[in-house]
Amino acid sequence: MKRSSKGPNTSSQTIKDLQPGRLYSLKMFSCDYQDLVNPKEKKNRDEANPFYGKVSIDGVEIDTERSFNEAYLSSPEPPIPVWITYHWIVFRAKSTTAQFTMSDWDSSQPPTATFGQEQTFNFLELEPYHE
Repeated sequence: MKRSSKGPNTSSQTIKDLQPGRLYSLKMFSCDYQDLVNPKEKKNRDEANPFYGKVSIDGVEIDTERSFNEAYLSSPEPPIPVWITYHWIVFRAKSTTAQFTMSDWDSSQPPTATFGQEQTFNFLELEPYHE
C-alpha cells in the first residue's frame, strides 16, 4: 500500500465461522516496502520507518491485555535486516462473523508527513486462542 494524502488505503475481509464467546488470536507482519527492495542498515528502532497504519477487527471484544504491536529487527536474515512490526490481536467473538480491516493510515489520527511511504502486509493468521 502506498500512502496518499487523499486518504487511507484499506483492505478488509469478513471473518466467518467464529464461535461466539471463544477467544481467537490474529497475527500479522508489516514493514516498509522500500526496506525490502532497497535495504539500508538501520541499527535501532529510531532509524526505522514506523508502522503508521491501523489493524482492526469490528464486531469483537479485543483483549487489550494480551494484544500488542512490536517492531523488531529481522536479524540474522536477510543480510541487511529489515524492521518488521508484529501485530498480535487477541479477541473474543461476539457472533459468528467479524470484519477485519488493515490500513496504511489510521484515519482517526491527524495525517503525518509520510505520504508516499509504501507498506507491506504479510503472514495473516487467525486461530483459536487457548485460555
